Amino acid sequence: MLLDIFWISFIITGIALGTITITIMIAIAGGKLDKFYNHRDSIRYNNNNNNDSNSGREKEMQEVKDSGERTEFPSGAVRDMHAGKGRYDLLPWNAIDELAKHCELGAEKYGERNCERGIFTHSLLDSAIRHLSCYMRGQTEENHLRAAMWNVAMAIEMELKDGMQDIPNRIKGEL
Repeated sequence: MLLDIFWISFIITGIALGTITITIMIAIAGGKLDKFYNHRDSIRYNNNNNNDSNSGREKEMQEVKDSGERTEFPSGAVRDMHAGKGRYDLLPWNAIDELAKHCELGAEKYGERNCERGIFTHSLLDSAIRHLSCYMRGQTEENHLRAAMWNVAMAIEMELKDGMQDIPNRIKGEL
């Protein structure tokens, strides 16, 4: 009987200590969260009242652009028109995943963002066509279709970058 009372007392004491510990932890965490929220709000307040040269850009980024045209959904909800913005919902996400894997391998082999330094489009397209040729001939020693896609994507990227388009018929001002 005495042993039973001891164990019951021990369990009740443990529960009480556990409850006190949890209460203290919640109070400490609550204080830290209050400090976080106060700090976050002060940053937001300071950014909204910032008068330096970036404040115009920040204000522009906070505005919601509106074409004035609307798409109405069967539910009655409306949104700004979609035309001309691209259809990201139609992208081939499995192919994009493969492209990302190819980028990862390239970063390991050549270094992070090496290709962003600039590669002439003729080199990228030459490589893309070579990879497509390997793919069409059944070669499987590497993922040739994925490599071709990467080269074409980078050729598009380089064409948009000044000075990297070196194919005479594609250079601006030349036909």
